[in-house]
Order: sequence, then C-alpha cells, then structure tokens
Amino acid sequence: MKKLAFSPDSWPVLSALLMLAAAYLPALGAPFVWDDLGWILFNRSLDQPIPLSGYLGNEYFSLSGETSWRPLATLTYNALSLAAGKSPLAFRSLSLLLHLLAASLYLRLLIGSGLPFSAAAMAAALFMVHPANVETLMCASFNEELLVACALLGMVVAHRAGKPLLAGVAFLAGLLSKETAVLGLPLVFLYDWSHKGLSACKRSFPAYISYTVVAVAFGWFSVFGLSAPGMQAKAAVPVFDRLCFALESLWAFVRVQVLPLGLRIEYFALPTDSTSKALGLTAFAAGVAVAAGLVLRKLWRGPEKRPWAFYLAWPFLFWFVSSGAAPAGVLTTRLLAERWLYLPMLGSAALAALALQRRPKVSAAVLACLGILMFARTRDWADERRLWGSLVRQYPWSAKAHEGLGDACSHFRDYGPALASYEEALRLRETRQDPLLRYYVPISGGRLNWQSPSLRRSLGGGYFRAGAFSRAEPHLAKAIELDPRDPFAYRLLGYLRARQGRFAEARRWADQGLSKNPQDEFLLRLAKDAGAKRLTFQPRMD
Repeated sequence: MKKLAFSPDSWPVLSALLMLAAAYLPALGAPFVWDDLGWILFNRSLDQPIPLSGYLGNEYFSLSGETSWRPLATLTYNALSLAAGKSPLAFRSLSLLLHLLAASLYLRLLIGSGLPFSAAAMAAALFMVHPANVETLMCASFNEELLVACALLGMVVAHRAGKPLLAGVAFLAGLLSKETAVLGLPLVFLYDWSHKGLSACKRSFPAYISYTVVAVAFGWFSVFGLSAPGMQAKAAVPVFDRLCFALESLWAFVRVQVLPLGLRIEYFALPTDSTSKALGLTAFAAGVAVAAGLVLRKLWRGPEKRPWAFYLAWPFLFWFVSSGAAPAGVLTTRLLAERWLYLPMLGSAALAALALQRRPKVSAAVLACLGILMFARTRDWADERRLWGSLVRQYPWSAKAHEGLGDACSHFRDYGPALASYEEALRLRETRQDPLLRYYVPISGGRLNWQSPSLRRSLGGGYFRAGAFSRAEPHLAKAIELDPRDPFAYRLLGYLRARQGRFAEARRWADQGLSKNPQDEFLLRLAKDAGAKRLTFQPRMD
C-alpha cells in the first residue's frame, strides 16, 4: 500500500478513484431500476430473515426470484434489506465497495505476476472506470458479478501464494454467487502454466483435484439436489442462427470493450438479414483468432512477457460461456449484457495496459475518455426514463423497450407519456411487427407470447389513474385472462365496481382474487366494504 500511495506510477489508480467518486457518489441514492424492482424492491421475502432451509431447497427460487442457485448473492440482499431497508444508497454502496475490493485484488495479482507497476496500475485504473461496468454497479441485483470477481481474484492470488485451502474457500464463495465461477478451475491452471511452466502444473495437481471436488459437489447439488427453473427454459434455435449469434456476440463483446459508445441495457439476438453480414462476421471472428494467435506466439517467444498470455486467454474464456450461442441451451434473446463484461474486463484491461505501456500521454487520454463516458452512463442509470428512452431510440420496433419506457414514466408519474409508450408496445404486439417476438415466440415452447399480461395490467392501471375507467376495464380483464394469479387487476376491477355502486360485482371480483391470493390485504378490505355496501378507502397507485 505504501508503494501505491507514493510511487509516481500510481497516478492512474489515483485518477480512477477520483473519477469513480465524481461519477458514482451523486448517483448512489437514485431510485432502483430494472431488475432491482422485482428482485429487491418488491421482493417481500427479503423483509425478514431467510432461514438456512430457504437457501437449501427449491423454496429458494420462489424466495429469491432467481432461476439458478446463487445463495450468497441472495444472502447479501437479505442482510442489506434487514440492516438498511430497501435503500438504493446502501445496496449501491456495497457494490462500489466490492468493485474497489476487486480492483485492489486485481492490482495485487498483476504486481505479483511480475508485471511492471506502471502497467499494473494502468490496468487496474482502466478496469475501475470502464463505462460498461456501470450496469453492474448501478443495478444492485447484479452484485453477483462483483462477488464472483472478488472470489476468483482471491482464488488465483491464494493459489499463487501456495494456500490451496484459502483458494478453495474463495472458489466455493464464487460458485455460491454465480455458476460462472467454475471458470476458476481453468484460470488457476492457465496461471501456473503461463507463469511457471508445466512443472508447476504437476506440483499443483493435488490443489487442482481439491478445486475439482468443490466444483463437482456444487454442480451435483445445484443440478440434482434442486429443480432450478432455469434448467427448464429451452429454445430450439437453428444451428446456423446459433453460429451467427456467436459471431455477432463476439463482435459486440470486442466492440463494447474497445469503443464503449451506444451502450444499452439490451443487445438483442436476431437472425442475420444478409449473407454479406454473415460473411463479415465470419471474417471478423477469423481476424480476432489470427490476431490473438500472433500475439500469443510473440508473448510465448519472450519468457519475460509470457505471463501476459494468461490475460489474453482470460476474456475469451468468459466470452465463450456467455456467447450468443446460449439460446441453444436456455431461453435468452440477448447477444450480450454489459454485466457479462465485468469479469472479461479483468483480462482485457491488462492487455490494454500492455499496449499503452510506453505511451503515457495516450494512456492519460484513454483514461480520461473512459472517465467521461462512465460519468455520462451513470447519469443514464440514475434516471430510468433516459435508460429506457435510449433503448427505444436504438430499437424503435421493440415492444419490450416501449413497455419499459412506459413503466419508467409511470414511476415518475408521467402518465401521459407512459400511456403513449404502452399503447405503442401493444400496437407492435397486436400487429406482430416486433421482429424479436416474431422470431422467438414460435420456438420458445410457450415461454414467450404475443400477448403480455404485464403490458395489459400496466395499460389498465394507466387509464385508471387517468380517470378513463371505461378504457381501463378491457385491459384489466385481459390481464386476468392471461395471468389469473396476479392480484393487481382484480383489485382495480373490484374497486371500479364498488366505486360505481355495483357492490355485488365488486365482491365477486374480490372473491376471485382472494381465491388466488388469500392474504391480499387490499382484496380483503375490498371484500369487507363490498359486503357492507360502502367504500371506505382509496387505492394507492404510486
């Protein structure tokens, strides 16, 4: 730490810390957005301590909202909710602290690899301020990426220090955060091979065996001991399209890291619309492979530079497991998510630092540009209207983008623009003009549909707020038809009938809703009022 504080080569890290403070501190208290709403803000399971049994059985998936087993991430949400309430400031502050911990472990790993301190400091700085990491830091429900990064970095550092027990504990912590931590196994092997040669790999064989036992035990329990919903979500994507998705995801993967402009919360996977595009993507992938091979060959010929081969392999390991070919195994409509870049960035930043090692002015300019882009991106995440509005501009044909913008406007009580966005989303669905749905609905096995209960519910609620009750009713009735278990539409339809003095119909809607949700306080109160033929309360719609 003394060297970091006083060395002239520390300027990139110190600059990055200042830029992080300027960008994130004003935005930490911004309202929750996107997945935070369902997984944290509206998740009542987090309001009381989740018992150990809740983490070790299938109940976990209903309590957490997750589709795969990530108990350590859920434990942090539960602990923070109990300690600080559903405070965005508390959740994002933890994310920022984990980011700083990951950066410090990363710097330690780089220096311990024998890399020059100036290059290590620049790599850590680039990693800290890259604007693609804003999604991971501003959306608190993605802290699993941060936990895995800290765990894998800790694993490699402990393994290098000859502490396999500590490395194994870190590895297990990563697996309990997110299943991609299984890549810790090839990472420690690649580290030994690139830094110390095959003889070191042979000496570390007992450690590899212990890590493998941990991974197998985790895998056995998560696959055979639990019935994760994510294991059931299949989509029959044609082989040619899967290959094109993989190539296009590689392009997005490289482009966003090198030129982080036009960032978005969704990178949709759609079939290529031309042969020339497919050929161009193929040529790009071949170029990346050739370039990586040439760099690897050059590094391998110079023993003093050989450790860089480890960082060259690092990002592509993580790209491979999250590439656009994934729709073959699970139902996803994405080529890329920026949170998936958080872990690969640990390798890419080191490679960038190597390229900039003897160019201090260029290094300063690159760091400054990334800091400016990071600052702008945190402003987007601090206002979800800007966040979803940018997605609408990029995908004007997307019903999901318009529905998201409608929800964002509703959260800010901008009801006119919200209704306009919802209506556009409905139009795109009813006229079947959304190409994403047109492609995925037929192959999704019923998991995606042209009809959307959430959109109908939002439209009904929007017209209810606007006082257009006759327009609200058909949307609310349709929402019940599409999703009979959701209490929201029952509440509003029953309340409308009671407001009109039609108490028998109000009681019928309340009873129907209570048959699906017997503990719903709103419906219980509405049923009581309808039975007494008087309305004693007004619904909260914020």
